[in-house]
Amino acid sequence: ITNRFTRSGYTFEGWATEVNGAVQYTDSESVKLALQNNTSKKLYAVWSYGNTITNDTIQNLDLSNLDDSYTVKVTGEINQYSLMRLAEKIEKANTSITLDLSRTTGLDIICGTKDNTSVFKNCKNLTSVVLPEGLVTIGAYAFAYCEALKAITFPKSLKTIGNNAFYYCSKTNTLPHYI
Repeated sequence: ITNRFTRSGYTFEGWATEVNGAVQYTDSESVKLALQNNTSKKLYAVWSYGNTITNDTIQNLDLSNLDDSYTVKVTGEINQYSLMRLAEKIEKANTSITLDLSRTTGLDIICGTKDNTSVFKNCKNLTSVVLPEGLVTIGAYAFAYCEALKAITFPKSLKTIGNNAFYYCSKTNTLPHYI
């Protein structure tokens, strides 16, 4: 099943089997449905308000004039410099932002900064972060002062969280128990 539609300002997530349902099938996934007596199966496109960006398109991202909660998904290779540029964009957001890094590659550390402020300093509208598998270290103060951060999805690969990595975050009790 391949989506051939676009929706301005939205990212296609996949296909659901019911209205407002969860994604059951990804785009272009080969699906075999057992249908009997010439029945049909309806699939519903699932869209999220947001944008999918790459390392090369971060500079074009504008989060300063949004209508509603927004999701930023990053795909492909990303480096620390680009992550810091992305954080600057999130800092200027006028609404709550979910940052999904689950589809990135090459990100094994999110560094803190030398002055112990934060890579994501003043990202007061950052409410949710999905970290990628392969991430091993979150540096000191990396997400400090993200006051609205309520949900963090940690990868199984995570080994180290630096001191005060989530300083002044609203939800520090979500840290993995093994850290």
